[in-house]
Amino acid sequence: ELAASIATGGLRNPPTLAWTYGKNRVVSGHRRIRACRRLGWVHINALCRPASGQDEELEGLHENIHRRDLNPVEEALTIARLIAAAGYTPAQVARIAGRKLTWIEERGKLLDWPANVRDAVREGKITVAAARPLADVDDPAHRDYLLTWAINQGATAALTNAWAHDYKMGKIAAEARGGNYPAPSVGTPPPEATRQSA
Repeated sequence: ELAASIATGGLRNPPTLAWTYGKNRVVSGHRRIRACRRLGWVHINALCRPASGQDEELEGLHENIHRRDLNPVEEALTIARLIAAAGYTPAQVARIAGRKLTWIEERGKLLDWPANVRDAVREGKITVAAARPLADVDDPAHRDYLLTWAINQGATAALTNAWAHDYKMGKIAAEARGGNYPAPSVGTPPPEATRQSA
């Protein structure tokens, strides 16, 4: 899409390069450069300036955000550093990464999740989609219980969403009766734990 836009309208916003260690390094415009290469362009205009320490960090962050081997937590950390170090807005990071703004915002929320849920995602034990409902369970013991079952069952997002919903409704009902939601029994599976919801 970007290549088609450049082919018809030209490269209106040239990439920025910084002179460091005897050569020019890309500070911004990685996607534009790749798009021009796909078009077969050998030479393009660029803005060149002396490098700063921040440029080196930004270059690494720009490269990281395009890597396909990052786990979701590493992606979230890279996004957070781009926002903090460069002062980028989430919308700017979305453009740099070639992602939708909602994806950037959802990744950013990972860093606020409970540590054990975040670690399970980082280690590939559970998907982001399946972990998201569990991160919202406010009781640590119940959250740990559901997370353990989700990992062991390979639970889908639909199933963990149902578990989290059941917990929230049960808690509301218990509080309405003036009691507390019962503590989970570790050996007992959550409702419908063996049925993967579609």
